[in-house]
Amino acid sequence: MERASKNILRAEAAFYKLVSSSDSQDIANATSELKQAQSSFSKETNEALKALPSEAKRIEGIQFSYNAAID
Repeated sequence: MERASKNILRAEAAFYKLVSSSDSQDIANATSELKQAQSSFSKETNEALKALPSEAKRIEGIQFSYNAAID
């Protein structure tokens, strides 16, 4: 979950770059960074689900909240 948390920070930085950029290449780079952060977050939280089945409800709630915020 700690690694997944770092991807939330990566997504936050990518969002900032996305809204503050005017150059098309910078926007494309920020969009790519955001997609990579999303993918990594999903991977890390899915691994956490496997490792901590007793925490499944909490982890799934975090996944849902993250995905709702990103979408």
